[in-house]
Amino acid sequence: MADFFTGLDLIEPGITVGHHWRPSTESREDAPGDTPTPNDADVSLWVGVGIKP
Repeated sequence: MADFFTGLDLIEPGITVGHHWRPSTESREDAPGDTPTPNDADVSLWVGVGIKP
């Protein structure tokens, strides 16, 4: 995965599973109240944002 970001500066928190990348600290009004919190084993999405230096 890191090869995709060669030559770029990664934005914090870097490459991580989707639910850890900038998680919302506020409750969303449109989210159902019984939505389970995902765990790392349940998530198959890796994310990262890189910018040109």
